[in-house]
Amino acid sequence: MQAWYSRYVSKYDGFENEFEPGSRGRVLRNKLGIKLVREIERAETKAFMAAYVDSLLSVEENSRFTSDSIKDMHKKWLGGIYDFAGDTDRWTSASPACSSAERNT
Repeated sequence: MQAWYSRYVSKYDGFENEFEPGSRGRVLRNKLGIKLVREIERAETKAFMAAYVDSLLSVEENSRFTSDSIKDMHKKWLGGIYDFAGDTDRWTSASPACSSAERNT
């Protein structure tokens, strides 16, 4: 995220603006009870790598990406960490980018 932008918009602005107690507002409330930024980043990265490999194995040459496939990938990636993973209803209410993308489909 560019520095000028981060002054105005937090990575976590929107629906999920609920933080893990004891994280000083730095880590989203999560299923693992992680309070440290480095630890949540590690957990997200590990989960991403597993979801990435799983997604690569399930994609074929003629596969099409739909909103449902993106939702499923998000759920595979972050479902073990956050309750909101794969919940597009919550994304669209929180993100101007998601709302804009929905209008264009």
